[in-house]
Amino acid sequence: MSRSGYYAIQLREFIGNSSHENLRIVHCVSPNFLKPKESGKKLIVLDSSFNPPTLAHLELVNRTIAMRECVTKSNQLLSAEVLLLLAVKNADKKAAPAAFEDRLAMIELFSRDVGSGMADITVEVAMGITTRPIFVDKAAAIQQMFPGIDEQIYIIGYDTLIRLLNPKYYKDQDLVAALSSFMDTCKIVCFIRDSEEWGTADEQKQFVLDIRGGKAKDGIPMKWGGRIIIASYDEDSKRHDAGLPSISLISSTAARAAAKSGLVSSQ
Repeated sequence: MSRSGYYAIQLREFIGNSSHENLRIVHCVSPNFLKPKESGKKLIVLDSSFNPPTLAHLELVNRTIAMRECVTKSNQLLSAEVLLLLAVKNADKKAAPAAFEDRLAMIELFSRDVGSGMADITVEVAMGITTRPIFVDKAAAIQQMFPGIDEQIYIIGYDTLIRLLNPKYYKDQDLVAALSSFMDTCKIVCFIRDSEEWGTADEQKQFVLDIRGGKAKDGIPMKWGGRIIIASYDEDSKRHDAGLPSISLISSTAARAAAKSGLVSSQ
């Protein structure tokens, strides 16, 4: 059976049981990934549509693993647990352009490079699917499955941070009531870059600094600023010296366009 075929079966079973199951681990790249009763661990979550997975995804998760505040330290040993999470709320409908089972097959290939080259950190990786559309509910489902986790760490872009903290998405509750459980137990690694839509990297950074300084609008609590780690898409010199494109130019949208135009194989 192909890997896509295997994941198609997983998806059908999961969606069929969605009234009782909010999260499923569909593949453990590492046999020692978090066990439900383990405690004192941090969990890095890369929650994405992976349509398709790209080198940018890989770079961002590896940069997060390299941040010492995002890994678990025990007896002088460092370890990082990483969950690659795909939301499949509408998995009963045709996903485009890549079906969910094909994305999962691509994520499995992608996952083999997560944490590569990090000799001083033991990296454990798993793949999960969820029907939960928002961060608060995803975090709750993860905590229920792994109650020993001390902290979940979400890798996001600035645009996602703005949506997360926008009161209009929480019509039935005020922002603090809706997000307190999430912001009190989770951290965010927010990657910023110059953007025509979202402003310069300095302006994006200032948004977070304003939260930390108690100057944020919409009633965002000052203490939440301490839960947001600002990271940059800026390259180190190695990518430039190797003639590799800037990570800020790589996206799933660009990858799909390149495949459609024949610049790369669509297989």
